[in-house]
Amino acid sequence: MRYQRWFRQVPLLTMAWLGLMGHPAAAERLAHAQDDGMETTYREYVTRCQKGSDRQAVVACEKALRLRPDDFMTWTNLGVRLGNLGDYEAALEAHRRALRLRPNYALALANRCADQVALNRFVEASASCERALQGDGRWGQLSPAIAWYNLALAQQGLERYDRSRASLNRALELDPSLAAAWDRLGYAWERLGDYEEAVNAYRQAVELAPNISDYRENLNLVQRRLRF
Repeated sequence: MRYQRWFRQVPLLTMAWLGLMGHPAAAERLAHAQDDGMETTYREYVTRCQKGSDRQAVVACEKALRLRPDDFMTWTNLGVRLGNLGDYEAALEAHRRALRLRPNYALALANRCADQVALNRFVEASASCERALQGDGRWGQLSPAIAWYNLALAQQGLERYDRSRASLNRALELDPSLAAAWDRLGYAWERLGDYEEAVNAYRQAVELAPNISDYRENLNLVQRRLRF
């Protein structure tokens, strides 16, 4: 809040000071200096928003957005950080703000899908992920695999296991190293009653991420079912 009050006061203080000066060139230099300083501050906040820990990043994102509320990428980053902290409703609001500025922004739609899955809003999540896959193709450092994966989670929430299997296969075509997708594929096969395929998928997840105990536990459970 201190920064917000400071930012709102700067133009007033500067304008009052400039009113006492009689040289347009001096006023122009001061205006450029102020703009350069604000740009530097904004860039610092954006960097912290992208690279800081989740709580620090939320504060930095909010400060950057006070300076530039039309920055749809920072709204999306804020949504991601809030989702990481478990504040899914606030995350959805941040993604809504991003999508008001860029309605077809694929990454914001895919992230909104993930937050809706976390809130068990599976029908809404499916619609968001499908829109993401038809969106503007802007995925940042990710790929459409994340949207296919999130769509599969929504479909599993709706107990549409055959559809989720197809979505996960699409995700894995794009990114075969996505261990979480292999794990969810194992679950889909398990729910469809094909335990041998489930074992194969869970085994891939364990090989890719051997330190995640849930993947190994899922594999062990299905192998025990096959023995009995």
